[in-house]
Amino acid sequence: MQKKNLFALVLALVMAVSILGACGGPAATPTPAAPTPDSGAPATVAPVLAGFEETVYTCASSEPETYSPYGSLGASKNYTVYQTFENLAYIDLKTGEILPRLATSWVDAHGDASAWDITLKEGVTFHNGMEMTAEDVKFTWEYAGSGGTGNVVEAIAAMDFVDNIEILDTYMVRFNLKAPMLDFPTYLESMILSKGAYDTLPQEQAEIIGTGPYYIDLSLESRAVQWGITRYDDYHGGVEGYETKHIIFKVLPDLNTRVAAIQTGEIDFTIDLSASFYDTLTADPNVTVKVGPGANVFYIGYNYHSVFDVEDDLPLRQAIAYGVDKEAIVNIAWNNGIGATVHDNFCSPSMLGYDASVSDPYGYNPDAAREILEGMGYTQSNPLKLTLAHYAGATTQVAEVFQVLMSDIGIEVTLRQVDSTNWSLFKREGKDYDLFIDYAGYKAGLLTNFSRFFADGGSAGALFGYASPEYMAMQQKVLDGSTYEEMLAKYVELQQWIVDTMPMYPIAVGNVIAGMRSDVIGFEPSTSAAKTDITFVCVPKRG
Repeated sequence: MQKKNLFALVLALVMAVSILGACGGPAATPTPAAPTPDSGAPATVAPVLAGFEETVYTCASSEPETYSPYGSLGASKNYTVYQTFENLAYIDLKTGEILPRLATSWVDAHGDASAWDITLKEGVTFHNGMEMTAEDVKFTWEYAGSGGTGNVVEAIAAMDFVDNIEILDTYMVRFNLKAPMLDFPTYLESMILSKGAYDTLPQEQAEIIGTGPYYIDLSLESRAVQWGITRYDDYHGGVEGYETKHIIFKVLPDLNTRVAAIQTGEIDFTIDLSASFYDTLTADPNVTVKVGPGANVFYIGYNYHSVFDVEDDLPLRQAIAYGVDKEAIVNIAWNNGIGATVHDNFCSPSMLGYDASVSDPYGYNPDAAREILEGMGYTQSNPLKLTLAHYAGATTQVAEVFQVLMSDIGIEVTLRQVDSTNWSLFKREGKDYDLFIDYAGYKAGLLTNFSRFFADGGSAGALFGYASPEYMAMQQKVLDGSTYEEMLAKYVELQQWIVDTMPMYPIAVGNVIAGMRSDVIGFEPSTSAAKTDITFVCVPKRG
């Protein structure tokens, strides 16, 4: 089949299955109640600053599985905790510079990068009123680190590199490493938990207590309807500039409903928009749309729990890659490139160490795909049958296009949509799917994302069962670099190795598409949607 005709077939299919549903009117919004004792609320609540609405509204496609920063891999959780918890340091996604937050400095203790002394900011209090100290940092890494006592879902992967943690004084902690790491400070984007809360409260209450300018306010929660955060008026950075008292996240699973909500004013802003609605929203004078480069790499994943083998099934993974027309997927699923751009690397352009020279050796070549499959005994009349799992949202259209592309090379794909709240568990169980579509979000330090997905015991890789001694050897070469420049060079080799051996197959890097009512102030989406700081968002008094 010629590419032009195939593209037309794919487009016709997607148009047939993507008819917009009817939109309901705005739902009634409960009046925010006073903080409850178990919500982590401050002892005193300052009056709302004059001139602005007390509450602003945003939305997400699903409610968080947890409010703990380490309790799930979900986007709604990440979006929430970035407002309520803080890191020791963070990476400026535009410059790549590491900047202080709860830490004020980091020093190579012995001059050989084998130990790092971290000095903490003094006078920082958690939402329960307890002061943050070195005890909390040590507790957090030992509890939430990879293999830690908390057995968390999304672990601090960098704990794999730490031998032990010493408390030097109240505000200084030393990380003694298993081997020298010149780039260890880039791994300090770990959100700090309150040891005192875990010592005195049930886990479900302790795990929501952070140091951020807003706290989880359980009084604003209505299951499957909304959840909310409230300004912490004892915030160590002061409350100047935080004009909004409450931020409410409405649960709006349907894309059409989210678009209607931003147009009617039911919500004030959202970072969760599809490229298919770009034209509709830009034509609305009451809505402002912002589009920027994102950090999420969308990919085809494989079930290594019970279906695929890392080494033996490489030819099949190559055939699938040859059958994927990335350009067609981006044009159809992401509105001619408004929502994403074709991408060949698991590492996104916003990640530290990204190298644009890394290239996909496969590319769209359906004839090569058919040749491999025919050698295995599969043809269009006798197709290989596989089940592809996905969840609602952008991945739905990607799945539909992928299904048609595979039918052209001799693979019959059955689509299985999974509820996003059960997505992680579904992948981990390794049943009822062969392939899946997902995305990898940006995760700070040089090797953080690669370690999560490909290292033995990595929090994300464990979900689909990937394990490779060869990968571990390649990662160790990066860590063994005697200079940061040498580490970067080895990291580029690792990026290319991932592309060549395909433990997963990258398709595109998404753009961030955000919408807001035209009177909203202070909303600037980040490269990483989940890391967007919405704490400065405010709305002038209306009427």
